[in-house]
Amino acid sequence: MAMAKQQHHVVAVPVPAQGHLNPLMRFCKLLAKQQPGIIVTFVDLDFAADAADAPPLAQEHHNPCPAAAAPHSLVRRVRLPSRGVDLSNGFSLSFLEVFHAFLSIAPDLEQLILSLSRHGPPVTCLLSDFNITLPTQDVADKLGIPRIVLYPCCASRLLLTHYLTQGELVSLEEVKEASTATGIEMRKVFCKLAGLPTLRNEDIPHFKHVTDETVSLWINSTKSWQVCATRAHAVVVNSFEDLEASTFATLSKCCNVPIYDVGIWVESLNEESATSLWEEDKGCLAWLDQQPTSSVLYISFGSITILSKTQYEEFLNGLLASKQRFLWVFRAGLVDDIDYSSSVAQIVSESDGKGLVINWAPQQQVLAHPSVGGFFTHCGWNSTSESIANGVPMLCWPYFADQPLNARFIVDEWKVGLRVKCSKENTGLIEKGDIDKVIRALMEGPEGKLVRENATKLKERCGQCSLENGSSYRKLKALMKSLE
Repeated sequence: MAMAKQQHHVVAVPVPAQGHLNPLMRFCKLLAKQQPGIIVTFVDLDFAADAADAPPLAQEHHNPCPAAAAPHSLVRRVRLPSRGVDLSNGFSLSFLEVFHAFLSIAPDLEQLILSLSRHGPPVTCLLSDFNITLPTQDVADKLGIPRIVLYPCCASRLLLTHYLTQGELVSLEEVKEASTATGIEMRKVFCKLAGLPTLRNEDIPHFKHVTDETVSLWINSTKSWQVCATRAHAVVVNSFEDLEASTFATLSKCCNVPIYDVGIWVESLNEESATSLWEEDKGCLAWLDQQPTSSVLYISFGSITILSKTQYEEFLNGLLASKQRFLWVFRAGLVDDIDYSSSVAQIVSESDGKGLVINWAPQQQVLAHPSVGGFFTHCGWNSTSESIANGVPMLCWPYFADQPLNARFIVDEWKVGLRVKCSKENTGLIEKGDIDKVIRALMEGPEGKLVRENATKLKERCGQCSLENGSSYRKLKALMKSLE
């Protein structure tokens, strides 16, 4: 008699930031839908100030049936209180401090996995974000289970990280020099990296947030990639072959670990977001219903971006000067040193009835709405991929991390967006006229018409790869077969 196949039980560990929670949860749902009988347990890391006082395995589910744990969900969730840093007020702090705090989860994560295995089907796979590699790979190795890495950025950023880890074609010193260049210099810096276009200073990922941690975090990334490349079972990238064909081809040649491009995943329009850190204001959808087709500029700079008061004022004045309808996600903490309530009231009153300001949006539903004609974005990969999936052209104003590289591909490679440009060298300030000009170009000009057409075509290509027998569909099947 043939032995029955072992039931898969995947434990997923995210980085507790909005742009990382979304893709991991979406991939977990994809696994659960595509693989009948699979159990997926999603671990919510709680780095709140009082988390250390909670029981180490709070809210553990003992029932092995995921439907019993969450009747309307394909994925069950457990909470793992964590220590070392307080993220209850967001990420207005050192990222290096956050990554060091991630190391502390290993003992409790190990005990959680052992407990889940005792009370239900044994855990057969650990799925975790690239940025939480060190503790999760150690736990997977200790327990003898394979680890799948979710890389939450584009494949091109992964390839650049690979080259930096190898150290032969590009060095940390070169990255530091390129990322600290001032003004709008367009010097070509890396032009012989297979699988990547020639990269300029402004394309290089940097980590200037509360403080400049560019070199430290690149070192952290190279250490993580070295671990993934030598010890992980596989790497999953939230992208698709047709989008980054040369990059994926190069990765497959130069990396030993299997890399699977399993597509861009977004929720269906009738599906609730399960990982939003803020309450979504769905009232904005009714407002969008009242606007003409493709007339609204959706504005969101993600969950981490911080603008100076001066830069905010220039942006606001440029937006108002453009005379366009807009929906602006203006979260508390976006701008330094302002009174939030009075600023929101000012924006609404000065928009002459053309603008709506909310704290957080159901972004997938907004981008899918026919009234939305453009997306003014910080170019985080989560926002970029959602915009691609919905065929919405972008205005690119990258803040940090992978965002400058994403903007380069959006504008120059895929040609589905326009770049915000500074008209004055060495000031670092995007002025009112710069904002007004680029908004009008997207919403009214011939450039906007062209990138809108390109965005529609790219949306179709994105959808095709996930159809049965599409490239991403086949890669997902191959990934699951590799675990048998």
